[in-house]
Amino acid sequence: MSQTFDLPEEAKLWNILEAYTIVATQRGARKDLQKKLAAKGVEVVEFDILNPRDVMAYCYDRGYLSVLWECGGGLAAPAISAGVIHKVYAFVAPKIIGGVNAPSPVGELGMVQMSQALNLVDVSFEQIGPDMLISGYLQPIPDLSPTIPSADEIPSIDPALSPYETNIISFYKTWDPFGAFSNFSPHPIEMPYENGKHAVWPSVEHYYQAHKFVGVDSPIARELVEKIMTANSPEEAARMGRRLQREHPKLVCTDWENTKN
Repeated sequence: MSQTFDLPEEAKLWNILEAYTIVATQRGARKDLQKKLAAKGVEVVEFDILNPRDVMAYCYDRGYLSVLWECGGGLAAPAISAGVIHKVYAFVAPKIIGGVNAPSPVGELGMVQMSQALNLVDVSFEQIGPDMLISGYLQPIPDLSPTIPSADEIPSIDPALSPYETNIISFYKTWDPFGAFSNFSPHPIEMPYENGKHAVWPSVEHYYQAHKFVGVDSPIARELVEKIMTANSPEEAARMGRRLQREHPKLVCTDWENTKN
């Protein structure tokens, strides 16, 4: 799975005598290399928007019921967020690297507190040589899994839209091709606040979640707005806003359901 298809022309992976090779990539990426690999018998599958969920759906349609993800932190994070990782095999080696630039086995998931850590269940331990293998199952992660309208759902959301129009783009997470448009894109925005004043919000998601409580005549509601506004990341703001909405339903704006869209 490679979005840019920045892969070498010569690699043992392209030898299909012992095992078949399928490469998933973004549509239109390095057509010249695609042709060369196809000549070697490598299958290249293009996706309009390359993401773990669609790749796993493709594998399922091909009849693959179990897929091993062996990847770095940059791919592990979106795969976990997409909910396609069910079991984790983590090797711990008796070596210390350290350093602020040391690679992490899992990339950014938007977590800022240990209480947000994802717990494994049915955990087992096994020593393999000098290393320790820890394995366990991930529980579902509903707050990290985006829901993007399907082609069948788009007309019910807006009858004026056709899901097949070329000017419609889909985005949710910041690693999507149009991720800069996402609520979760970490770009500050300046928007009107109370009393006609303007305020700088760390992201659109901060602004969206906080406005569940903006304008409510309550000191507690104003405290909730400030908490969300100062959240350390867009993902943290989203989780905080959803949790506070559940905990304080009477403090949510009475017209929130009509104004949120």
